[in-house]
Amino acid sequence: MKKLLIQYIPVLLTMVVFTFNSSANTSLSTSEMSSVAGFDEAEIYNAFTEIDDLVNYVSVNQEASFAEVLIENSSLLLRIDDESAVAFKNDDKFTFTPGLAYFSGCVFGPLGIVLVAIVNNGDEKGLRSAIWGFVTSGCVTVSSVVIFYVFFFSYYSFLYW
Repeated sequence: MKKLLIQYIPVLLTMVVFTFNSSANTSLSTSEMSSVAGFDEAEIYNAFTEIDDLVNYVSVNQEASFAEVLIENSSLLLRIDDESAVAFKNDDKFTFTPGLAYFSGCVFGPLGIVLVAIVNNGDEKGLRSAIWGFVTSGCVTVSSVVIFYVFFFSYYSFLYW
C-alpha cells in the first residue's frame, strides 16, 4: 500500500499543478487587447514628419555634417539633441547603492568588486562596500569550514578512542 501511495502522489501533484497552471493562463479579449495595444498610426507618422525635412536635406547633401547643418539651417535641428548618445541618454543611470554593492561583493567576489568599480566609475563608497562584502563572504566561508572540521573531528575522535 505504501509503495502504491508513493507512486501516485507525484502523479496527483503533477495533475494539480497543471490544473492551476491552465486556469492561470487566461487570454485577453479583443477589446482588452485593443486597449492595451491601442495606438494611433496617424500620430506615429506625424511624429516622423517632424524630421522629414532633415532627412530630405541630408539625402540631398550626403556629405553634410551636424555642424554644417547647424550653421546653414538650424531650424531643422530644433527637435534634435546634439549629444551623440541620444538613444542612451537617461538621467536615471544605474549605479550600485552601497547595499547592493555589498551584496555583489558577497555573492560574486572579485568579479562583483570589478563590476561595481566599472559601473560606479570607481566610486570609493560603493567600492569599499563591495570589498567589505567580499571580506565578509570569505570570513563566513573560512569560519564555516573551520567549524565543520572542528565538529567533524571532535565527533569522530570520540568514536575511535
